[in-house]
Amino acid sequence: MNLYPCPVTTYQLWDLIFKCISILAIFGGAFKYLSDRNYAVSQYNSKFIHELGLSFDNNNHHQEANRMIEITSRNHPYGGDTELKSVLKKWGKKELLPQLNQRELDVLFIIDRYLDFFDRIYHYVFVTKALRLKDAECFRWYLAKIVETQCVYDYAVNNGYEDVVKLHKGLEDYKKKSEGKVKEGCT
Repeated sequence: MNLYPCPVTTYQLWDLIFKCISILAIFGGAFKYLSDRNYAVSQYNSKFIHELGLSFDNNNHHQEANRMIEITSRNHPYGGDTELKSVLKKWGKKELLPQLNQRELDVLFIIDRYLDFFDRIYHYVFVTKALRLKDAECFRWYLAKIVETQCVYDYAVNNGYEDVVKLHKGLEDYKKKSEGKVKEGCT
């Protein structure tokens, strides 16, 4: 009595073994490719964000904007009526726009370029997905200063830079999630 309804020859058995090994090799190769690709993308993102940071640090307009925002910030001891606050108040009142002198126009230009930089970061993170929120984390402090400084926040929201505020919110949410994971892992 034959216990095997379909007898398998030695040739068929070896053929099946080689096919299984081939399939495993293909999956192994695909896994290695994807893990190498993820590593390469991660390295590219790190390099890209490092270069963005350097360009930000070396840009005189960005440093001037950062200085003006820091002085205007409600947390700064000299946070009274500053040049930046004065210019943005005039900008809010359209009838005063013709009265802006060259220095005040320069201040507007500097703040616009500063906000443009963060608008691009938003685009890289949320639109093209070339960067992750984790990659943009190094700019969170600057974004917090923009949001904390009421006149700059109002200017951003009313002049097409809403995405800068959204980027700040996204980074704050990411920070909360990250802190939650750390706390969960410690218990």
